[in-house]
Amino acid sequence: MPDTRLVLGNLAAWTHGACIVYPSEIFSPPAIVDAVAQERCTALHGVPTHFLGVLAEVQRRRTDGENVDTRSLRTGIAAGSPIPIDLMKQLIEKLNLIELTVAYGMSASQPLTTPDDPVIKRVETVGRILPHVKAKIVDLEGRVVPVETPGEILVAGYLLQKGYWNDPEQTARVMQTDEEKTLWMHTGDEGIMDEEGYLRIVGRIKDIIIRGGENLFPVQIENVLTAHPHIREAAVVAVPDPKYGEVVGAWIVREAQTAMSKEETRRIVADGMNPQNSPAWVWFLGEDGVPEEIPKTASGKVQKHILREWSKELARKGIGRTSSDDRGR
Repeated sequence: MPDTRLVLGNLAAWTHGACIVYPSEIFSPPAIVDAVAQERCTALHGVPTHFLGVLAEVQRRRTDGENVDTRSLRTGIAAGSPIPIDLMKQLIEKLNLIELTVAYGMSASQPLTTPDDPVIKRVETVGRILPHVKAKIVDLEGRVVPVETPGEILVAGYLLQKGYWNDPEQTARVMQTDEEKTLWMHTGDEGIMDEEGYLRIVGRIKDIIIRGGENLFPVQIENVLTAHPHIREAAVVAVPDPKYGEVVGAWIVREAQTAMSKEETRRIVADGMNPQNSPAWVWFLGEDGVPEEIPKTASGKVQKHILREWSKELARKGIGRTSSDDRGR
């Protein structure tokens, strides 16, 4: 387990003489909130889904009049998948995680970026590349792209794996040596680097939606959706379309006791970004024949390949189509 869970989790606690608290055998927001209060925990580690669950549990208890004390919390790591900007802000404001950082890395490497940047940079980016590590962002032909231009993130340095166990073909596909004898690893992540060197993840390359020849990035659309107070969670995927090739499909988890229509969901994105990014299909979890929950791995990552299959099936039945005829023309 040579990634964030070990290097910045267990090893960091061991080297600093800190106590690691395991609240339950499986993920349980009530158990975590109880443990924070009882053990005076200072840090929380998890994926965005975990933090969503903990935040919802704290807010539920406070709404019920319970005095939930999270003042002992100070720091933590959110990793595994892109975390919505609005969620980061809420965790800092409502759980006191003022030093919370987004860690960027892979199971095939250690964490790659700085954890101690100013708050605004920790909210909007994953930091800058660590010393003695190289990174570049390239287009489909492998050419380095200009600053502020999206492309695939490649990394190099001491922290890379040697390869995939007994899988030389996959190793050769992902790890390639350039003409200067530098070994680069393809991350499969789409990213943008600014002039100061801060890296922003815009999603997985395989998740990009190509609508009428234009690349749309699900993470950016999800950030706009989850910034709305009535939306607790959102997952955006590509849906096949005869006119545009692909269009945007949005899976929405609403906050309890709130109402929102498909057209309102479209307008949120159209106003926050542009009409091209607005969903042509919207599905509210647990309604109109839509599954009850967003499919996730055991570690809490959204399984978008399953959502894409569900989207195809529901779209084939005509379930979830918005009423707009131009679908973001």
